[in-house]
Order: sequence, then structure tokens, then C-alpha cells
Amino acid sequence: MTTIKQLLDRIKWDKSFKPEDFRIYYWENKTKKLMEVRYVDVKEFGDGTITIDKNGALAEIPLHLIRRVTKSGFAFWTRPEKE
Repeated sequence: MTTIKQLLDRIKWDKSFKPEDFRIYYWENKTKKLMEVRYVDVKEFGDGTITIDKNGALAEIPLHLIRRVTKSGFAFWTRPEKE
């Protein structure tokens, strides 16, 4: 199974992918909602986090909060549900 880190790296480096086609959905603890961010708005990849441009301010998102990635509107990766 592909981890979210492996997938984000592949989108970044695989020339067959267009980063602008991807959207990342993560759980926002403050609002208790699933939030969407364009892959191209990811500014930095850290150890266990991504930094995004969120309305002009930088926000750090832990990878474990990413729930889904879509490509051109279709599910491409989904975090497995815990049993």
C-alpha cells in the first residue's frame, strides 16, 4: 500500500503527473471539517508535515490528518479506515 508521503513525493517528482490536477483533503481539528487544498499550494514538505498557503498565511498540516487525495475530481488515494 502506498503511504501518503510516497504519494506526495511521486506527484512532485513523476513527470507523468501534473501537480495542478491534484487536491488534498485533510481534517481540520479547529473547525471539525474536511478541508481542501490544491497540491500546488503546498509550499514545503517536512518530516511528517506539509506546509500550505492558507489564505495568504502558512499553515503546517500533519500527514496523519490527510484523509484523501483526488486527481481531476476522482478519488486517487484514501486513507484506510482503522479497524
